[in-house]
Amino acid sequence: MQRRILQIGAVIVGVVILFAVLSFIVVNRVNAQNDVVSDLKSRLTAQGVPIKSIQIVSRLPFKLEIQLQSQSKNQIATPDDATFEALVERELAVAHRRDINIDAVKVSILNANGTAIFWADVPVRSLPQKQERRISTDEAKGLLSTQLPLNGMKIATVQVSETQDGDRVLTANVSADSVAQANKALPGLMGNLPRIVEDANGKGAAISVFNLNIQDQKGNVLLKYSFDAELQQESWWQAEGVSQDWFPHPPTASP
Repeated sequence: MQRRILQIGAVIVGVVILFAVLSFIVVNRVNAQNDVVSDLKSRLTAQGVPIKSIQIVSRLPFKLEIQLQSQSKNQIATPDDATFEALVERELAVAHRRDINIDAVKVSILNANGTAIFWADVPVRSLPQKQERRISTDEAKGLLSTQLPLNGMKIATVQVSETQDGDRVLTANVSADSVAQANKALPGLMGNLPRIVEDANGKGAAISVFNLNIQDQKGNVLLKYSFDAELQQESWWQAEGVSQDWFPHPPTASP
């Protein structure tokens, strides 16, 4: 009888220990996932991304919903919204490179009234191994500046910056006399832009992201474009009246 009581006691102790171990694992997982959300929000905020909220919608699998706050007062996105969404996708890839496992992410952009004007399930992808830099920042700027076929448009400034992880970002600010001039120049420029960036990287420029901003003489934004050379992803916003001939799109309906 005493042996049986001892056996039952041993089983109870084993169950208690197992429950304690499982509780410890669950608590650690929850804390780690909460830390991921805090870190992601902090890193995106540091890049100027207007985070409204980041919520955990599932812990196993680990799924997030990220809401961005747009300055739009209607259903039309602002010039910066596409850039912010692209930064989120890149940051998720950077997290993956840092061995942070996120299974799925939904991104929404809300206007000033709290209405969603964009939403999508975005992929969590891997970044390739960091590129080797073989030329200086000034050489990288000069290489890209001389290769861009601007067709009458003019470069205002070219800036090179680095992300929190040391990835090189090059931003070219270009001025156009008019929408008509931009429309004439865009097909030849945009059709060759990814190749130009990749050619520069083949020479050691190590440009992770190339941004192109085109404005008219009054400072109106005509095009905001970003090419992530590591993710092989393009994103952009363009003003009404700017030609769509430089990218595939459905034909315009005849009146």
